[in-house]
Amino acid sequence: MDYIKILGSFGTKTFGEGTTCIQVSKKVLIDAGNIINSLKEDAKNIEYLFLTHSHIDHILDLPFLIDLYYTDQTHTLNIYALEETINSLKNHLFNYELYPDFSQINLLNSTNKALKFNVIDFDQEYCVDGITLKPVQTNHTVSSCGYVITKNTQSILFTSDTYINDTVWELLNRDHSIRILITEVSFPSEMYELARQSKHYTPLILSQELKKLNRDDITIHLMHFKPNYMDVLLEEIDHYGLLKNGGMILHEGFLVTFERRQLKQKRELTEFEISDQLIQTGIALSAHENLDLLEQKILESAMKLTGADAGTLYQLNSNNSQLQFKALMNESLGIRMSGGEAIDWEPLYLYDSKGEMNLSSVAASCALESKVINIEDVYRTEDYNFSGTKKYDVSSGYRSQSMLVAPMLNHEKEVIGVLQLINKKDILGEVIRFDAQDVKIIQSLASQAAVSINNEQLISDLEKLLEDFLKTINIALDEKSPYTAGHISRMVDLSVSIAEKIHADAGAFSQKLYSDEEIKEIRIAALMHDIGKIVTPEYIMDKRTKLDTIFDRIVLIQIKSELLKRDAKIRLLEQQISAGTSQEVLQEEYEKRVRKINDDFTFLSEANEGKEFFPNEQIQRVKAVAEQNIEINGLEMKFLNKDEVKNLSVQKGTLTDEQREEINNHADVSLRMLQSLPFPKILSRVPEIAAGHHEKISGGGYPLGLKGDEISFEARILAIADIFEALTASDRPYKKAKKLSESMQILWYMAKDGDIDRDICQFFYESGLYLEYASQYLNPGLIDEVVLDFSFESSSG
Repeated sequence: MDYIKILGSFGTKTFGEGTTCIQVSKKVLIDAGNIINSLKEDAKNIEYLFLTHSHIDHILDLPFLIDLYYTDQTHTLNIYALEETINSLKNHLFNYELYPDFSQINLLNSTNKALKFNVIDFDQEYCVDGITLKPVQTNHTVSSCGYVITKNTQSILFTSDTYINDTVWELLNRDHSIRILITEVSFPSEMYELARQSKHYTPLILSQELKKLNRDDITIHLMHFKPNYMDVLLEEIDHYGLLKNGGMILHEGFLVTFERRQLKQKRELTEFEISDQLIQTGIALSAHENLDLLEQKILESAMKLTGADAGTLYQLNSNNSQLQFKALMNESLGIRMSGGEAIDWEPLYLYDSKGEMNLSSVAASCALESKVINIEDVYRTEDYNFSGTKKYDVSSGYRSQSMLVAPMLNHEKEVIGVLQLINKKDILGEVIRFDAQDVKIIQSLASQAAVSINNEQLISDLEKLLEDFLKTINIALDEKSPYTAGHISRMVDLSVSIAEKIHADAGAFSQKLYSDEEIKEIRIAALMHDIGKIVTPEYIMDKRTKLDTIFDRIVLIQIKSELLKRDAKIRLLEQQISAGTSQEVLQEEYEKRVRKINDDFTFLSEANEGKEFFPNEQIQRVKAVAEQNIEINGLEMKFLNKDEVKNLSVQKGTLTDEQREEINNHADVSLRMLQSLPFPKILSRVPEIAAGHHEKISGGGYPLGLKGDEISFEARILAIADIFEALTASDRPYKKAKKLSESMQILWYMAKDGDIDRDICQFFYESGLYLEYASQYLNPGLIDEVVLDFSFESSSG
């Protein structure tokens, strides 16, 4: 090891952090505060333990280390400590009262004693496992020491617990091979008296001690904090500038290199942190609603938890024949790719052209056999074909080495994808093999990921099914009325555009923000806003003229007009035969009669067309024409029946009051139809938004007669989109498209009258959205200049 590893750094045991313990080599430790939890299985390799003093936080795991591996070990655990420390251990710990005296007990599988005590001297160096340790006297409440830890020609001084002490500073001033100091700060400066009595540094005391140091090339790291005062300690450490030359606050898992090379606090994760991160990752995965982002999060988490430098996430295609690239990351190369469209690489085939399993591909083999594959070096194995990996390395300059591949299994234990990690790095940046803990992590994460992906796909499929089902209803409306279908398509686009424009607004609507799900809710509401028209008769829904039903009854009036002219002709001929009147007079009366019939029919034909307003005097003329008598099949009747008079007397548009009521009923039908559907929670407002687009701010709308704040903001958006589309539409059989200026003027009059939301209407104009829509959907000849006056007071709630 070219570094020492911090296994515990706190001055007391706390949740997630251990007490003082430092690993200086594979076999050597200084102090025993946190051996078992930190080293786990590797703890059995420890043969030499150097103690600084006898306080419990520095010897905590010592008896457990012996006990845990007593039945397996063959080598003696050598304890090196000052004589007073050893006496304290013998008298107060290994005394058969608190724990057995293992220095008197042989190992089960060896004649060696389980434990051996070795007294150390301040004037002696101890060389073990390639490391030299030299005790340094420190100042504490009991006999204590620190250690100069030397490897090759580089040294680190660890003081452990200490107080004011000239020995440490004299040593540092004298021995320039020591380039790193690890010392303690336990209490805030205001707790000076406690620090003095317990003989610990405070930030102030350490800052005063540092004045004894005649060198400015020492890196100073700090540890042994009392967690209750951590916030204050950090502030004071910063205030006094105690972390010299890149020094750090040391935590469990940190490495300190002999060459003063640090890795910006990158460190190995503790078991507690791994568990916590797996939990947090699970929470994060369940919160993601975008599949591409979810896959990216999965890969990021896997790389972070295992220390991988690169990784790939594959997803099985629908017929289980290919693994498709879904996410790719490489920290060294700065590559981050996600989403199927962004990664256009060829998929990995699970079967060859003969239908044989593609077991030469590590990812394919992982998926086919549903197993975790751990490879130390892809260039030194013949089990799989890594030609693609090597080709990528050549083109990118990368060097793939260690690899860990795991299947992602859903709740039914079916493989839905593969998670592949590359080049695990240790804290010094060296590529190493993925270990057993990494396998457990990736299995756990892959399981969470598979469930999350499966759930997201299921939700996505159900939402698509719902949306497609709703679209089929619009297909039915399209078959029934292509004009309605065109209206819905444009109205959906406009409603979503208004909502998105409001979301991006930095002015009046800066606080009105919409999530992707809320935009989806608006889109579906707009898609469904006219669903009730499925029950509206098409002759009413697309009524071209006032007399239009299954056909335009103006044809019947034309026939009756022709019958009147026929009768006039017959009468003329009969009169000419009787010759009671001059032929000229008879001909003149006949022609006058025909002209009257033609004029009346022309008038009725014009009256049949829906207009903005049909005056009362013209209605009176309709009634007058209707009173003419006509004989058909020997039966005498009025020229127009009551229904024809009623329809021709409509003053605005083509619909009678009853027909308009039937049209308006579609909003109530829409509401009832949509309320009967079990929308998921994220779409629960669709019925209210969709059915509310005919409500009026001032009241008097339908279907519920809502008013003011009773009408949701989103329903108000749909109302404006619905009206504007209708005003500008050029595909309606019963009206001509209006010019843009006229349409916007009508829209603005409706806002002034309190029919629609003033603020949204004003925003629709000022944002230029009306012009964007017109440019996309209107005939260029209808697009003219629009000028609206907003000088009146605006409020809509």
